[in-house]
Amino acid sequence: MGILFSAGSVILWSAASVSIRRISEYYDPVQTALYGMAIALILNVPAAVFENTFIFRSHPTEKALLACLFVAVVGTAVAHTFWNKSLQQLSASTCSMFYPLQPLVSAVLGVVLLHEIITWQFVAGAVLICSGIVINFLPFMPNKEKIAR
Repeated sequence: MGILFSAGSVILWSAASVSIRRISEYYDPVQTALYGMAIALILNVPAAVFENTFIFRSHPTEKALLACLFVAVVGTAVAHTFWNKSLQQLSASTCSMFYPLQPLVSAVLGVVLLHEIITWQFVAGAVLICSGIVINFLPFMPNKEKIAR
């Protein structure tokens, strides 16, 4: 089920990126992020209340609330504003080349902040991710002849 949810997330994120690219000429990236978060808030609050009432009773601590605030500001507001700004300036296909870096950066932060272990599979995956990004950007790199002129 987790793999299906992940695949669905990729499809929905891709559709959102293309949609944001379409509207980026009409709206500022901060405005777009704000509208997106407002809509998400309106849709998520009822689901959260339902889950907290009928499925799992939670009792958030101060530390948990601060973590949620950090995720809301840095992981959502700032990240979506940057993503929307990049979609305003670049094509959706160019921006999507950076998306594979997300799990790589998450894994590196896991090592640095949570002292998780780097395995050979991680290193192999990191090399593949970085190689894929470099290969995709090769057509955009200026060739030596153009630079010499």
